[in-house]
Amino acid sequence: MICIVRKRLGICDGIKAVLKTWCQEHRIPVSTMNYWMRKLKILDEQSDTAMIFAKMPTEKEISKNETLNIDPSPVRIFITNAIRIEVMPECPPELFHVLIQGLKDHA
Repeated sequence: MICIVRKRLGICDGIKAVLKTWCQEHRIPVSTMNYWMRKLKILDEQSDTAMIFAKMPTEKEISKNETLNIDPSPVRIFITNAIRIEVMPECPPELFHVLIQGLKDHA
């Protein structure tokens, strides 16, 4: 996570002047930014980086559910112990695709 923050800010370790300039431009005290970066580093070190895969229903299972008039279940995605994403069956496929792509790019 801290890598994502650094990429977005365009900073890397050892470039204090860039950090100071960025903080001034965004009216954030450097001490606050340093605090946030320390907190993110701690969270990053504590997070479990193992990938978690979700089982998606096959077309046959979906078809069977529709035939039996069974309401489809939401898709639940758990990331570590802190983040839970639940996607209801009514979610438009385009939005679901954006969600999955965002997770692939940033998780």
